[in-house]
Amino acid sequence: MNWLYNDYQKLVQENNDAIAQLSGEDFKTLKNMFEYMTIYHISLFELEVIKKDLIGAIREAEIEGIDFKDTLGMPEKEFCDSLVREGTEHVWQERMVLTVRNLALQLFGFYTFFWVMWGAPGDYGISVVLLFVGIWSMVWDYITDYRIRGLCAYRLSDRKKHWLSLIGCGIFEAGYMAGLFYFGAKDIFIVRGNGVVIFLALFMLSAAAFFGNNYYWNKRAEKYNWR
Repeated sequence: MNWLYNDYQKLVQENNDAIAQLSGEDFKTLKNMFEYMTIYHISLFELEVIKKDLIGAIREAEIEGIDFKDTLGMPEKEFCDSLVREGTEHVWQERMVLTVRNLALQLFGFYTFFWVMWGAPGDYGISVVLLFVGIWSMVWDYITDYRIRGLCAYRLSDRKKHWLSLIGCGIFEAGYMAGLFYFGAKDIFIVRGNGVVIFLALFMLSAAAFFGNNYYWNKRAEKYNWR
């Protein structure tokens, strides 16, 4: 079992590499299908397995010289609905494990950055602004990756998606800077103490979250025939 790189990451990377090698039209088709399917609350690992099967189906269609869309027998959106509806398993632990890992790593990373930037003072801590930055980033990633892209997959043109993305980035930056200024001006510490001790504690927490996340996903992978 590889503790540094989990099977979920491996499958996601394999799918990303495979779709990048497809032709322009097939790439666009799968991109829309993948984005749309993210709105379903099913197992994230199962979703990647479905993606891998679809990539394989497109490759077979290319070998046979036929259009992949003709093999679906129904519109893309309906085909996605029928595929994902069969995958009814919703594992809330998956998202929770990812959330804990991301928050722990971001807290450690931001704490280290600000702590070092201020000269690694002996008296330091986890401030409200630090917690805000970590949570704000995670919430925004969830909104964009799992909600907006999926809801817009078959409703907006690529041009409109581009402009929506730019507007969304503007909103994110505005909210980020406003929150940073508001909380930063107050300089409130949630936890305060010896800077080195807090650094080591966050390091151990982030390491536990990182390796625990890999262990969890490697165990989840054993339930699927994905290799």
